[in-house]
Amino acid sequence: MTKFNNKPNESITHKGETRWLSRSLAVVVTVILNREKVLIVKRGQNMTQASKWCNPCGYLDWNESGTQCAIREVWEETGLDLSKIIDENPEKVSFESMFNPWDIVTNPTLNHNQDVALYYGICINSEEEPEIHNKNCEEGEIDEVKWVKFDELKDYDFAYNHDKRIIKYSTYVNDDLQNKL
Repeated sequence: MTKFNNKPNESITHKGETRWLSRSLAVVVTVILNREKVLIVKRGQNMTQASKWCNPCGYLDWNESGTQCAIREVWEETGLDLSKIIDENPEKVSFESMFNPWDIVTNPTLNHNQDVALYYGICINSEEEPEIHNKNCEEGEIDEVKWVKFDELKDYDFAYNHDKRIIKYSTYVNDDLQNKL
């Protein structure tokens, strides 16, 4: 199992406004399985936009690359060890944007709580659905984890427009693959 050093979130309050020292850069990860399903998590009661669904996501820690953060957040929130899949079974990865983000958003109004968001993604091909769980995260962070078919996304209430990010990533993946043919 991969080990991570996760620094607790720290904030300061200045003139009545809270600033998160470790929350200036968000990392969001879209994980697609067999081009049919996407991995989503239900936000826990201790989180903003509780009970809404989203991609695995979190904040970049000090001395951590965007890729390391993406892999850590997926592992913490879903139990899925992407580093193991990439390293041990590279043939199961048909398309991935885990070493460089496929999109970067720098508009705080769009990102809601932070200044910059890096969007990573990976497509996994597997005959068996990888096991997922929320046992690695803090209590109240993630209530549920599941693989959902693309045509079922409309049935879920998403936080931070992550449903639109999932569709945008799947379009990005399909366009890139078509350009390579």
